[in-house]
Amino acid sequence: MNRKKLFEEKLIDEIISVAYGDASIFTKIKIRMLAKKNLEVKNLLDEYSETSGAVKKISIDKYPDELLINLKSTSVHKTKSFLNDLYAVFFSKPILSAAAIGIVLAAIISSVYLRNTNSYDAYTLAEVENAEMQTRQALAIIGNVFNKTQKSLSQEILADKVSRPINDGINTVNKLFN
Repeated sequence: MNRKKLFEEKLIDEIISVAYGDASIFTKIKIRMLAKKNLEVKNLLDEYSETSGAVKKISIDKYPDELLINLKSTSVHKTKSFLNDLYAVFFSKPILSAAAIGIVLAAIISSVYLRNTNSYDAYTLAEVENAEMQTRQALAIIGNVFNKTQKSLSQEILADKVSRPINDGINTVNKLFN
């Protein structure tokens, strides 16, 4: 965004704040001095001040009673979601949030430092060799199944079910053209 535009937007926001009486004392002084020097700032300040005065004069008595009754009876439907509940539980109550984070950190730290490192030393050399032999046998069986599947796929399925109908179709088309 252009710096000049950003400055103008900030200045307009400050003028509006001064006109509605929401600005700090320093901002009020700054805008009042700027309004004495710059006619455009003075016109904006006067315009927003008039609008502010008109808004402050509006009272509840100007609205019909039926409208107010309808507004009071209308209920706003809030959508419930997990994120709203999570926000309500953790972020609106910082003590509860800090306690939950502390519990999670304590659980992680205790699981890292208190774990039993000797649990894997319980296997003997014979058990490890037996498991390795069984793994090799299982992989050999799976390899044989894959080899048989590849042979049946290439010899039976592709040759009989795929290439023969294609060849028959090509031969039929060739006979038609001849």
